[in-house]
Amino acid sequence: MATIEPTDVIGSRLSAALAGTYTIERELGGAGMSRVFEARETALDRRVVIKVVTADVGAGVSADRFRREIQVAATLRHPHIVPLLAAGEAAGILYYSMPLIDGESLQQRLARTGPLPVSEVVHLAEEVADALDHAHRLGVIHRDIKPANILLEDEHAIVADFGIARAVSKATEHEGHALTITGLVLGTPLYMSPEQGGGDEVDGRTDIYALGCVMYQMLAGKPPFEGTNAQQIILAHFVKEPPPIDRGDVPDALRDVVRQAMAKDPEQRFASAALMRNALRSLDTRHLPSSPPAVNTTRSFRAVPTGPVSTSLTSGPIDSLAVLPFDSPASGTDDEYLADGITESILNKLTRVSGLRVVPRSVVFRYKRREVDIPIVAAELRVRALVTGRVRQRGNTLHVSAELTDALTESQLWGDRISRSAEDIFSVQEDMAGEIVKSLRLRLSAEERQELVRRYTEDSVAYRAYLRGRYQWNKRTRDGFLKAIEHFQEAIDRDPSYALAYAGLADAYNVLGYYNYLPPRDAYPKAKAAAMRALAIDESLAQAHASLGYTRLFFDWDWAGAESAFLRAIELDPSYASAHQWYAWCLLVMRRMDEMIEAMRTALQLDPLSLIINAHMGYALFWAGRFDDALEQLARTQALDPNFALTYWPLGAIYVWQGRSEEAIAAFSRLVALTDGAIGMGYLGITGGLGGHPEIARDVLHRLEVAAATRYVSPLDRAISHAGIGEVEETFHWLTQAVDDRVSDLVRLQVLPWPPEVRNDPRFAQVAARIGLAV
Repeated sequence: MATIEPTDVIGSRLSAALAGTYTIERELGGAGMSRVFEARETALDRRVVIKVVTADVGAGVSADRFRREIQVAATLRHPHIVPLLAAGEAAGILYYSMPLIDGESLQQRLARTGPLPVSEVVHLAEEVADALDHAHRLGVIHRDIKPANILLEDEHAIVADFGIARAVSKATEHEGHALTITGLVLGTPLYMSPEQGGGDEVDGRTDIYALGCVMYQMLAGKPPFEGTNAQQIILAHFVKEPPPIDRGDVPDALRDVVRQAMAKDPEQRFASAALMRNALRSLDTRHLPSSPPAVNTTRSFRAVPTGPVSTSLTSGPIDSLAVLPFDSPASGTDDEYLADGITESILNKLTRVSGLRVVPRSVVFRYKRREVDIPIVAAELRVRALVTGRVRQRGNTLHVSAELTDALTESQLWGDRISRSAEDIFSVQEDMAGEIVKSLRLRLSAEERQELVRRYTEDSVAYRAYLRGRYQWNKRTRDGFLKAIEHFQEAIDRDPSYALAYAGLADAYNVLGYYNYLPPRDAYPKAKAAAMRALAIDESLAQAHASLGYTRLFFDWDWAGAESAFLRAIELDPSYASAHQWYAWCLLVMRRMDEMIEAMRTALQLDPLSLIINAHMGYALFWAGRFDDALEQLARTQALDPNFALTYWPLGAIYVWQGRSEEAIAAFSRLVALTDGAIGMGYLGITGGLGGHPEIARDVLHRLEVAAATRYVSPLDRAISHAGIGEVEETFHWLTQAVDDRVSDLVRLQVLPWPPEVRNDPRFAQVAARIGLAV
């Protein structure tokens, strides 16, 4: 690994290390990722610039990986790109060299003159866009377009440091984690796209966004967003619109180019740098003045008063927030289930408000019991405001405190401390949700106002039982689901008209049946009865429709009925991510692959950090035959949580179809280990058998036989394990039993890796027909 010393000694070390090749003449300065030196290359007697990777970046950099990555950028040859001449390591110092450009940077020019004439802005931006187009066509993304990296020579723009950000990032990758600087991805916050600031995968459109920011600064004399720290600036890119450019000489067509380039959604930007270049070329700047009018380049700030403030005093309406898990004294206490339940209730109420984007539960609960830095968390979640709170119960008194904070200004928009009787939990939640909406100055429809105060039960004891059920459900374990059923039933016993508790009961039985924690014929009928009862009480309950669709899909094998239920759930609650996810499964069975991908993508957009949805997105891409895309998606899922078991299910399936037997065995072994043998045994058996390891299949069959003495074992696991070692009769014996038991995984019958002697047997078509599948 390379190491870097402070700049007061780096020059002498660099000079000594490169003696004979370069003569270091002076330091030119530098910022961000590098220090900059002027030097003379001895062999060719030419002046060059040598850039040294700075200490905060270079400490974790692999020199060999850095050289390999930078070779890609070194292939770029374009009149508006500064070529890379050399790169390497000298005395533990990473460096790269490029020609010395006679002229100043755009950053220096803007500092010297302020805003530029419109014709010059168009000219320079067109040349930068042309350079970006060339690089993007060769697969090189800049990732750090900014005025300091745009050099001016003879009135032309030349872009420096192409590929350096990627080279440094890739050279620091270790076990799937790339380098960050003080918690932020490499790049410059003033010009960083929302997706880059959020640490997402980026493409050429991130450079287009940055160029839009640079154009804004060339026209306005200042960047589009400013702040007191990097987190505030990155958050602004997510949630704010830039102030209007206060210049009368800027044509509307040019404003439109800047606006489109800076669209927060990459899909709304120019699809390529070439299109942006062409848009700039089409502008007529012949009759524009050669110098800009005077522009006020200083921002005015208004003091933020203490206590509650209106959003009009900050930076426009707030349309995105996250409700972070309310704090409670200790894990496993009554206070904890109450805190989780109150958090969920407020979150769910706010989700119903149109025009307000609320981060889903699966995302925000990752912050449970974590120290919260408001600007950093808001930037990570891409929201403007955060709701935080605390819950305590002492005897029959419930103490709840909460506050709403504008992450951009770090000012409190609303806060309150409430102490009421525990029976008043409903009004506590309703009042808090109402005050949050009021503080955000959101206009609600009559239906939305009703949703804020909607109660599914008036019985506080039943409600607390329901919250205990949700608390256990969210543990996502067999014991958790079974305990959830007890609490949901307790709620129903207390209030037989409690539709939401019936829906929770249906969900719990569905999952127990799907993963064979209970025999499907025991679990699914109970799930269906609970869902039907919930709908008889309240037909508008989206969760119950989705639960009914789940049962129809995996147990009834009623594809049309399942689709109808899922579509009704989505109609009632378009933001219900699980409904879209399960609907995608239904579309798979009906072989409507494009629609399946779209449904799963919608689920992922609604709940981007859900592990199960991320893993199932990988599965969906696999079913569609897009193996490379699937592997990329599953790699992203592993980056979220390498120990999430269900990622290894589709990963192993892909490896099987690609003939990568050893990797498939490893993936399914990991799945089995992470679930203590509850999931994946059959897949491990068939993969081992077909991969030349019959002993694995026989070991699996033995383990299944032993397990069957104490719990339900899926006959399908036995069937596919026998198939792996060519035992056809045993395969069909257990496959027939699986159909009789209505095992959930049979809906994927066609994509299982059956050997030819099984798939071509007439009995296979008969099995498929019983399920309702085409062979």
